Amino acid sequence: MSDCDHARHAADADGSRAYVDDGRVGRAGVGLGASTTGARAYIAISGGVATEPVLGSRAVFHQAGVGGHALVAGQVVPLGDSGAAGGFFTIPEDKRPVFSKDKFWTIEALKGPNDDWLSEETVETFFSAEWKVQAKSSRTGIRLTGPEFEFPNGR
Repeated sequence: MSDCDHARHAADADGSRAYVDDGRVGRAGVGLGASTTGARAYIAISGGVATEPVLGSRAVFHQAGVGGHALVAGQVVPLGDSGAAGGFFTIPEDKRPVFSKDKFWTIEALKGPNDDWLSEETVETFFSAEWKVQAKSSRTGIRLTGPEFEFPNGR
């Protein structure tokens, strides 16, 4: 298992408790628990997932109905042949993401194609304020709670 997106998940491996961000890579039968920090995790599977490709990919975008559906409890995911690979592998510590201990992150943001919808004062407020990520967020968009501002010209 490889955790790539600032999420920390409890994992059971052979009856022992571990955290995904400890750099361990698991084998079949490893369960992922609730995230204790971050937004999401990604799992690397030796041999890949053995589903039919859609548009050249085995990924699922369930919101658009492409490639299948979101995982459900108890679902068995068919895996590809991993060859001789097996067991646990360690990801070097310098290759692991850094996790915030206080649940605060400084992130980079850029003005977008519709930045002209906002006044300069509003843009400054956006970039200087503290924001909280809402539970309604997903990998396709993050909803934020923070200062309110108005859109000029009725937008």
